[in-house]
Amino acid sequence: MPLASDVDQTLRYLIPGFVALKVFYQFGLQGRRTDLELTLWSLLAAAVVNTVLDRLAAFPDPDARLLVALTVAVVGGWVGARAWNALADRNLRLRTGSSRRAWDVVLYRKDTPWIQVWTSDGRVIHGWPEIVALSAEADVLDLYLRQPSWVEPQTQERTEMTGVSGVIVPETSIVQIQILKDDPD
Repeated sequence: MPLASDVDQTLRYLIPGFVALKVFYQFGLQGRRTDLELTLWSLLAAAVVNTVLDRLAAFPDPDARLLVALTVAVVGGWVGARAWNALADRNLRLRTGSSRRAWDVVLYRKDTPWIQVWTSDGRVIHGWPEIVALSAEADVLDLYLRQPSWVEPQTQERTEMTGVSGVIVPETSIVQIQILKDDPD
């Protein structure tokens, strides 16, 4: 039977890896992972964090070491996420290989252009996608469009939705999404 001190030491070693991975997935690589994948990557992250700590200094106080380890994990996860986003924004194939749907690749980018959404009731909505549900996080992929306008399909003439700052379009009513080159004013 393991001793309580052994369990304590093991958790102090492993928890920073899980924290680093959570930060990385929250701000960088979005996607669903199996429990096995999460565990293995967390173990690897824990090994990296603890190797960094071992090279930095000796920590006689285990609580201080854990605090520094958690700080290194958060910073490392965040830096990793920023690096991932920078690489994935330059290379769509990289993001495509890690995403389940084109929805995530195209709509969940900082530079997502204006779009037109064709709905199941025949209406067309023009707007800028400010909030996009990720397939890894949500079962229903809703879309929040800022500065929405109605679009006449034949003439492409837009009519601003007066008094409306944004509109939520549920995935169930989306027939087609057009990604526009520019905002055609």
